[in-house]
Amino acid sequence: MGQYRAHFAAGSRQIIPDLNVGRIISSMIPSAKEILDRQYLEMRWRVLSLAADLDRVQRAAGGEAILKDDPRVNNLRRCVDELLSNEVNRAERVQMSLSDKSPVQD
Repeated sequence: MGQYRAHFAAGSRQIIPDLNVGRIISSMIPSAKEILDRQYLEMRWRVLSLAADLDRVQRAAGGEAILKDDPRVNNLRRCVDELLSNEVNRAERVQMSLSDKSPVQD
């Protein structure tokens, strides 16, 4: 079976064979620099937002103890360590770290 591409025109959808799919797809894949250029400000905002959240927790009554002992904060620390690693699949490891691993009960 050949490759196909969808065309959208005036609310209708046509699927036609695409004989140049390899060339089109390879030209659509952005480089690492392009991805970073496009995502950097959002990535920066997410890091700043987490830092601000932790600052608010720390300034609140009992904040020091919470930051030291709360398992959720410790989980966030492990996630940040994963973000800083040079290994692939960071998102998967972070997701697994944040997942509820308690057994399902019927």
